[in-house]
Amino acid sequence: MIISTEGYYSYVKNGLFEKIHGSKKFMIRAIAEEIYRNEGKKEGEEKGRREEKIEMAKVMKQEKVSITIIAKASGLSIEEIKKL
Repeated sequence: MIISTEGYYSYVKNGLFEKIHGSKKFMIRAIAEEIYRNEGKKEGEEKGRREEKIEMAKVMKQEKVSITIIAKASGLSIEEIKKL
């Protein structure tokens, strides 16, 4: 709220508070950092799971397991497995 001798301006009444509150641009730095840290953690976990699938597929391929079975077990495509 801004108060002056001529009157006042309410961020809540004019809807500006909701716009600012929902915008990452105006977030407190610590909150924004936490959000980005969580997003990075999620991406890292997804990358790690993919790497595990690739390693599992490599071992299965070395053991002469059918590419179709490897694809079903790992979730990788047949094309991806052939490239390993």
